[in-house]
Amino acid sequence: MRMAASQHAFDLKAQPGFSIIARSAIVALYLPILVLVVFAFNATSSLGVWGGFSFDWFVKAWHNDLIINAALFSLFLAT
Repeated sequence: MRMAASQHAFDLKAQPGFSIIARSAIVALYLPILVLVVFAFNATSSLGVWGGFSFDWFVKAWHNDLIINAALFSLFLAT
């Protein structure tokens, strides 16, 4: 069904404030992930203090049997 010549399709992007709200939502979704990635390489266990760059948490996770078993089980379920 065609629209009449006097009717226009609703354009969400033309609404005032859409760009600000959309950008704020994207920042709110991705900023916690970025913080998590940055602090995954922190040498200290405190999030408030940066103790330098380190792979210690990844080494501990690699040697933790519970994490390895959970990852293997997730891969098993995914296949």
